[in-house]
Amino acid sequence: MGPSRRWSFADLPRVGATGLPPNVTVLWGTSDSDVYAGTFGGHIYRWDGNAWTQVFEGPDGGNCTISAFGGVANDVYAVGQNATILHFDGDTWQRIRVPDPPNGNEIFTGVQRTNDGEVLISASGEEGRLLHGSAAGLVELGRYPIRLIDMAALDDRILFATGDGVAELIGRDVQMIKSSFMTTSMSAGKGRLFFIEPAQEAPTYIEYRPSQENAPWWGITFMF
Repeated sequence: MGPSRRWSFADLPRVGATGLPPNVTVLWGTSDSDVYAGTFGGHIYRWDGNAWTQVFEGPDGGNCTISAFGGVANDVYAVGQNATILHFDGDTWQRIRVPDPPNGNEIFTGVQRTNDGEVLISASGEEGRLLHGSAAGLVELGRYPIRLIDMAALDDRILFATGDGVAELIGRDVQMIKSSFMTTSMSAGKGRLFFIEPAQEAPTYIEYRPSQENAPWWGITFMF
């Protein structure tokens, strides 16, 4: 193994409005000096390579937990509970209007930048829902009888963790492609995706690598 960066410990500042320690729910970044932390309560922190700073106070009295980030540097989106969609333009964070009609008790669960330079935002409520657009305006792409509880890109494909398995965006439709295991979250790797199952007796993940045509799905369990 070659040289690698060392891990270090850093405390996030207490929440400005309450003085309480933040409860981090998601981490995401564009570089080692541009990392964002979303929290339970909707507060946002940023790491600039030297220190963490609170850069946004959670809306609605801190009742909008952040569940996902996406975008590129100086064009960052944060989404979460209570119809929360926020955008950072390099200077300020602003809330973006959510297209009507409402989708029940909706939680926005993922953000992916698309080839047209805009974003796709997934949601889970009474139905699964997808929004497409930019900070200038979002439109509804579709609603689906499938929970979209997480989203990630694999090359030019968009896939979802649905609780009951894995689905894929095909055209404007969302279709299940795997239902032999349950999923709670997912993350992207190089040429592959990783899915986490619920209620694990031992640490386990599912790897999907489509380049291995004969066996693209693998279950990995860590034994101690």
